[in-house]
Amino acid sequence: MKYKILLIGKYTALMDMFFAHAQGNFECYSCSTRTEDIFNHLKLFTPDALVYGLNKDPQDTINKVLACKNRLLQLEVPLVIIGSYEECSEFNINSGGAAKLVITRPFTTSSLMEKLENYLYQNHRVKHVQEDIKEIQEGRISSGAPSPSQGAAEESKPAEEKKRILVVDDDPLMLKLIKEHLHEEYEVGTALSGKVAMKFLEKKTVDLILLDYEMPDEKGPEVLQKIHDNENTKDIPVLFLTGVTEKKKIQQALIQKPQGYILKPINKDRLMESIKKFV
Repeated sequence: MKYKILLIGKYTALMDMFFAHAQGNFECYSCSTRTEDIFNHLKLFTPDALVYGLNKDPQDTINKVLACKNRLLQLEVPLVIIGSYEECSEFNINSGGAAKLVITRPFTTSSLMEKLENYLYQNHRVKHVQEDIKEIQEGRISSGAPSPSQGAAEESKPAEEKKRILVVDDDPLMLKLIKEHLHEEYEVGTALSGKVAMKFLEKKTVDLILLDYEMPDEKGPEVLQKIHDNENTKDIPVLFLTGVTEKKKIQQALIQKPQGYILKPINKDRLMESIKKFV
């Protein structure tokens, strides 16, 4: 994906660098340092970052940028500053640490682009995790219904015809990924722990369970044992999700006789093929 960045400041060499070399990685826009102009551009296309090139700017120019601090926080748009070590240090001290990423000279074009892209990638990942944690909390297990952005029209089967799969994993990103892979063909429930999974199974029946082998509180084998010990769940097929590739550990994972295992990172085709053997 291309990240959208809004460039401001009188650091013309930096501007030229972005527009000449960054178009493959970033969608670049620029505007003046007038507060109203920055506000309008933020509203117009909500960039992934506001990049301010410091180059011996007068204090009134810096103040105009700082006047946008609260708006940036509201929109969750990080401020990135680029300049000399002295300028960047003074800016961050006077602004109370407003800049989320500081890049100081000297730098090469490639190192600058790499630092900015890595930061934006991590920032997006954190935001997604925060969103997913809100969506997938203990006691608020997803029922597998499509989100409004997916829409009912994307489903290949009516909900009443779908088999139900429960995915148990302590990583919200993994839950989201698997749900994205499966939601068109299956009704997908998710749980962040074995405890939540067992509560889910008290209320709903499922046709298959995808169970993470390594979890912090209760590991997959412990949860599988509870599933096998419960009269109502003992016949549900269970597939381990595991990043373990050592032969000995895989053999240990199979001692409790799950129906199989799926290696991480998850490949959609292998995932669908494995599931179709049991549902």
